[in-house]
Amino acid sequence: MIATAPTMKHEARPGLRSGRVLLSCALFALIAGATTQAAAQTHAGDGAALRIVFAAPLSGRHAAIGLAQRAALDETIATINTGGGIGGRKVVLDAHDDGCDRVRAATLARQITTPPAPPPLAVIGHPCASAAEAAAPFYQQAGVVMLAAGNRHPGFTDRRAGPLVFRVSGRDDRQGDDAAQRLRALAGKDGGIVMLHDRTVMARAITGAAASALMSQVAGGAPPPPSIGIVAGETDYARAVHEVAAARPSAILFAGFPAEAAILLRQLRAVGITAPLLMSDANATAEIAAHAGSLLDASVEVMLPVAAFVTAGEPAADEPASGPEGIAARDARSALDLVAAAARAANAPSSAELARVLAASTENRSFDARGDAVTASFAPHRRVDGAWRRVR
Repeated sequence: MIATAPTMKHEARPGLRSGRVLLSCALFALIAGATTQAAAQTHAGDGAALRIVFAAPLSGRHAAIGLAQRAALDETIATINTGGGIGGRKVVLDAHDDGCDRVRAATLARQITTPPAPPPLAVIGHPCASAAEAAAPFYQQAGVVMLAAGNRHPGFTDRRAGPLVFRVSGRDDRQGDDAAQRLRALAGKDGGIVMLHDRTVMARAITGAAASALMSQVAGGAPPPPSIGIVAGETDYARAVHEVAAARPSAILFAGFPAEAAILLRQLRAVGITAPLLMSDANATAEIAAHAGSLLDASVEVMLPVAAFVTAGEPAADEPASGPEGIAARDARSALDLVAAAARAANAPSSAELARVLAASTENRSFDARGDAVTASFAPHRRVDGAWRRVR
C-alpha cells in the first residue's frame, strides 16, 4: 500500500462502514458501452486458463510492497486452482513490474491492452498513486476491469478514469471519519467529545473531519464539539488540560505527534481526567511508548490504516498491526477474491460481466459511486505486549 510507508506519503502509499450502494441505470449503461470491446473479445477460448494481470513495483526501493502483493496473489491462486479453478478453468497470474513510475505504468498498460493479445479478465495492483492514475485510462478505454490494490491516495477515485476502475483499499483522507465512529462508541450516545490538535494542517484536517462526521450523526445536526489547539514543542499544556476538564468529555481525540501526546496524556491523568484518549496514526511509535509507559493502558488507542474488507488473511484481534506491506498484500488478496467471486457469479468470464457484478452491492462487499470500497480505512489499536493491536 505504498500509502502507509513512512517515507512515501501519498505518492508512495501504494486502511467500517455499512450500507448498500445503489447505482443508476445510467451507470450500468455506461459500463455496458465502455465494455463493448471486451465483451466481443474472448480469453483464448472457453477452455483456456483465465489470465489475471498483476502490476506493481517488483524492483527498486518500493519493491517490498509489490513482492508482498505477488506472494499473496500466488498463494490465493494456488488455492483457487486446487479447488477446481473458476468454472473449471485454471487461473494464471501474469505479473509485471510498473516500477512505481507513471511513464512506465502507462507504457505497460498500453502493451497489456493492445491487440492481438487477448485482454486479461482483470488487472490487479498498481499500488503507487501516480502509476495507477497513469495506467487506469488505458484499461478503461480497452474495456478491462482494474482493481487498484493498496493505493490509498484520494485523487485516484476523485479523478476516476471510468466505471471499470475500482479501488480495493482504504483512503488516507478518511481517518477523521473513522475516528468519529470510534469516538461515538467510546463516549456513548450522549457523551461529550473534545478535539485536541497541534494546529498543523494535517491535525486540523483530521479533527475537522471527525467533528463534521460527529455532527452529521445527529438528526437535524448538532453543534461542533470543542476544539482546543496546542503549540507543538511546549512542555506544559496545563491551559489546554483545564479547558478539557471544563468540557467534561466522555472521549477525547488528539491529532498531533508523540512528544506532545505523551505530555498531554500525563497531565490529563494527573488531574483525574480518565476519559478514553484516541490519537491519530502519527502517534503509533516507540517514542510515545517510552515516554508514556504504563499510561498506555486500555483507555488509550491509536487510529491506524487497515486493509479493505475482511479476508482469510485478516489478522486476528491479538495479532500486531500490519505494516504497509502486510496491508497492501491483504488488499491484493481481497481484490483477487472479488474477481473470483464476480467471475463465478457472472454469466460469462469477461470484463463486461465482471464489471456488472462488481458494480452491484453484496451484503459484505460493495463499492460507492466513485469506485471506492465501502470499508474502514482506519481502525483503533491499543498497545499490548509491546505492539499496537487492533481493537475488535
